This record gives sequence, C-alpha cells and structure tokens, in this order.
Amino acid sequence: QLGFEEAAASQIAFGTAWHVLMNRGQLQAGQTVLIQAAGSGIGSAAVQVAKFAGATVLATASTDAKLARAQALGADHLINYSQQPAFSAQVMALTDGQGVDLVMEHVGGHVFTESLASFKVDGKMVTVTVAVTGTFEKYEVDLFSDPPLGKNDIVALLSLGVTTQALAGQEGAVGSAAAASIALGPYKGGVEE
Repeated sequence: QLGFEEAAASQIAFGTAWHVLMNRGQLQAGQTVLIQAAGSGIGSAAVQVAKFAGATVLATASTDAKLARAQALGADHLINYSQQPAFSAQVMALTDGQGVDLVMEHVGGHVFTESLASFKVDGKMVTVTVAVTGTFEKYEVDLFSDPPLGKNDIVALLSLGVTTQALAGQEGAVGSAAAASIALGPYKGGVEE
C-alpha cells in the first residue's frame, strides 16, 4: 500500500520511465535493456518498468549500494560505472558480443560515450536528459565499417551533430531540448510534450 506522498512522487519517475522505455524506445518482451543510473528515481522506476515488460535488465550505478537496490527491484546484471568506466566491454560480454537492444541514458559525460558503444546493430538509445556538466569524449565512427553503418547510425550522427563542442572534449552543457530529442531510430526533432 502506497501512502499519498509515495503515490504522488511516483508519477514523475514512473511516467517518465514508461514514456522513455515503452513509447520512445519501443521496448518489447525478450529484449535486453541497459538502464543507466539505476539508483536514481527515474532509473529505479525504469528497472521495474523494463522487468514488467519482460526485458532482461542490465543496470548501472555509481555505487554498490545503489546496485544492490537495483537488483532488489529486478535488475538481472549489475555494473558499477565508477569502478569500471569502460563498462561497454562488460555489456558486450554479458550479451555475447551483441550489445543491448535499448539503452536508457541520463547521466552524460563518459557514461553517454560508453552507452554509444553498448547497443547492438539496429539498437536504440533514448535519453531523458544529459547532465549539464562533465566532459564528453570524442566518439570515433568508422564510416567504412563491416557491417556498414545503417540508417539508425546515420540518424544518430545527425542527431548528435548539435553537440559538436561537447563531443570534441569541451567542458560544458548540452542543451536539454537537443538532448531530449536524441534517440536512435526515427528522428522527429524537438521535444515531445
């Protein structure tokens, strides 16, 4: 039984998690999802929404205590990105080298960059927002890769073009409107209401 305060507060976290995972990310049963910052309000709600949807959940957080809570909420695999900054290698190991179907990212900085290396071919990455501080590492893309870049990859590059200074390693913010509109897959631009 939820009290009035818990019920009122849960609308933001669960409403956001549902919208990002189910509406924007089109998460389906049997898929794998990487939930960043699973110890946050939205992150912990996302773990529960993803499990409800029938997904396998890989959860990240900055402390082991936060990861323990994510596991109690249903996370299948745990990654401490403070202890393992290059966590995309662990994501690939946990998914037999395939990557995840969907990444929910809302941390920014190196976590954003590592998230780009964590999803499978034709996977998706959805953002709630990107942290307003931190440094984005330059993300190298091989235009002549095997397999070649697909439509989603090109859309991602175009969408990420708004963050040129941040991705080039400059300190600073990524505009929340631009960050909220970044999603791999069909790009419609703007911020959804």
